[in-house]
This record gives sequence, C-alpha cells and structure tokens, in this order.
Amino acid sequence: MKQTLYFLSKSVFSIGLATLMLTSCKKDKGPTAVLPGDAVRVSFTLIVPSPDETIDTYTSTKSNETVELSNIWAIQFDSLGRQIASDDVTSYTSGDVITFDLIGGKKTTIYFVANTVDRKFDNVGNIEAFKNMSYSGKFGVWSDLPYFGETKVDLEWNECTVHEPVEIIPTGSKITLTYSPQDDSEYTIQSIQLMNIPQNLYYYPGHTVTSEDVKNGLIISALPNRPYSYVIPENLQGTDNQITRPEDKITDRPATFLRVRAVSSDPDAPVAIFDIYPGANNTNDFNIERNHTYDLTGIPDFTNTDDKRLTFQ
Repeated sequence: MKQTLYFLSKSVFSIGLATLMLTSCKKDKGPTAVLPGDAVRVSFTLIVPSPDETIDTYTSTKSNETVELSNIWAIQFDSLGRQIASDDVTSYTSGDVITFDLIGGKKTTIYFVANTVDRKFDNVGNIEAFKNMSYSGKFGVWSDLPYFGETKVDLEWNECTVHEPVEIIPTGSKITLTYSPQDDSEYTIQSIQLMNIPQNLYYYPGHTVTSEDVKNGLIISALPNRPYSYVIPENLQGTDNQITRPEDKITDRPATFLRVRAVSSDPDAPVAIFDIYPGANNTNDFNIERNHTYDLTGIPDFTNTDDKRLTFQ
C-alpha cells in the first residue's frame, strides 16, 4: 500500500538532556559580594521559543513568543545536587525580568517550573528527587501544560542579573490527525483511538516510559476533514534502524500511536485496523518529544495487505 499519510511538524525546540553551559550572575548597580550560603537576590529573563514550521525534520527556533505564565518557581541545587533554595513568583510575562531570592554559591543548578498547580518544591531534597517529580494537574489542553527550563550559574554577588536568557518550554506534546475519505475505497473510517498514552507528566525531560506507565485512550467516532487532537506527556521510545520503509513502522515498545478502525461496505468483510506511529520521520523514529506538534494528514488506504500496520479482525 502506498502510504499517503505524511507528517507536518511544528513547535520544534527541545531542551533534551544536553550538558548545560555554566553562566554567571553579573554585578548590577552597587551589588555586594557574597559567600557561599549567603542569601542573594537574582534576576533572570525567561523566554519561550516560538514554533517553527518544517516537514519531517526539526530545527531550533530563533524567535520568541510572549506567554503569560503563573506560579513560576526557581528550585536551586548546589554542585553536589543538594537543594539549597526555592522561591516562587505569582505571575510573569515571558521576556521580562523576574527576580528570585536564592543562595550564593558556585556551579549551582536552577530549575524553573511555571504554570504549575503544585506547591511542593520547598523540600525536594536533591536533583534526582526532582527528576522523578511528576505534575499533579490536568494536561489535556496545551494551555494547561506546565513549563520547564534550567540553567547552571555561579552566584557570587547580591542584587545581580543573569544576562543569558533561560529558555522554558511546555512539558507535553500534541498529536493531531486529520484524514480525507478515499473515494474508490470500500472502507470507511469508523473510529480513532490513541494508544499507549503516558499517565505521568514529568517536569524534567527524558523520563523512561514503560508498558506499566501507559494506558489507551477512548475510542472516538471519527468524521473526515476535521482535526482530532491529543495533548500528552512525552514518550521517548527511540529509533529502530532495522526499519527502512513506512509499511514496516510497527514496534513492540510502548510507543504512542493512533489506531484507526474502518468498516467495509460489504457486511461480511472484516474490520480493518490501521496503526499510525508519529515520530520524527515516517519510518523508524518512535519518539514523541515535548514541545513538539505531530500533524498527521492524509488519505488512508486499506487495500495493501503487505503493509504491516494494517490488520483485519
């Protein structure tokens, strides 16, 4: 079967797990030097990258958008990964200056969390504990998602400013399916269902998702030429280099996919089931990355039994 579904990928910035560059807090007007452990007031600028539109690939964005954020937390850890401070601000507009009360020290790591209903960051303990913290609020709508960012900084002056902007991004992903009917097909799509949805949304990126961490969504009656969208936590299931063609894009991993069910005009014909795996490409990538939108658009074809994504029941 010729695969007619294609991917239009948007919102392409991702923090990932790359090593952070150490920055410093520059002296403002009349600041005083502080010793490690002293209280400091530090100003930052938090920016939200704008979506960039590409097909079948991702590139970093260069422009920023203005986002109104609430409940912004700064959670600070020392060079050994122990929490030493936290502070929060009620509201903030991205791109403006925001100030927190933190602790002086070299090579401190600061995580930023925004749009959160959680208020449990005062006693996290250490970095590893934070990495295992999940969001307790709802996340079925893009605007409900919390944001996350991080920086590593030397804090040696009170009343200072970190001039390197810190990028913060939504912690979830969006999958949208829009299909058109195939005029000469005996099959009509009856329903769609999102499968293997991670149930926990973690603040820190890259959390491992196992088969015990996922559930299937509801079966939804489907109509052509209208978008069906889902906002979910990231699900990074890697790539399979043994897969070289779209017709073979299936996996035993708990990767997120859309299951499309179609019925035939022949009442005796079996139900056709087609599984669509979003990812960075049409063949072997099974990663659903945070702050990415996966737009699946096309005309389904239920006639090629050589397509391993197609089964009949």
